[in-house]
Amino acid sequence: MLARIQRNILSAFGIRPGERLRVGLMSLYFFSVITSYYVIKPVRNSLSIERLGATGGLTHWG
Repeated sequence: MLARIQRNILSAFGIRPGERLRVGLMSLYFFSVITSYYVIKPVRNSLSIERLGATGGLTHWG
């Protein structure tokens, strides 16, 4: 059962047997980059709000 599911996934995405490791590592790399982005972005935003204040450094409109 598991072998059939694995075979169907490999054939659906056109992954050849020798490419499994490379595809797995690339997927892990992509997941890490996207996850890092989603973690770092809120931290960056909160640090900039803390540094500039809620008004964004503007003291008056003019």
